[in-house]
Amino acid sequence: MLLLVAFATCVARVSSTYLRRVVDNELDALLPELPAIAIDGPKGVGKTATAANHARTVYRLDSPDTLPLVTADAQARLRRR
Repeated sequence: MLLLVAFATCVARVSSTYLRRVVDNELDALLPELPAIAIDGPKGVGKTATAANHARTVYRLDSPDTLPLVTADAQARLRRR
C-alpha cells in the first residue's frame, strides 16, 4: 500500500483502537523537527496505522480516485495542508 501523509507538528492523535508502539515516542520527538520521515518494516506490523495516527492529512495512493489528483500536482496538494 502506498500512503502519502502530511505530518502535523503536534502530538499524535490517538484513536480508541490504536495501539501505541515503541516508535511512537520517537516520532513524537522527531516530527516537529523534520519535514519527512520514512517508516520501514516487515508487513503487518502497523506502519500504515502508525503513519496515519501521526498524520494531519492522509492521501491513500492505492485509491483510484486519489492517485490522479496527487500525481497531477503533488507540491500544491502538500502546500494546502
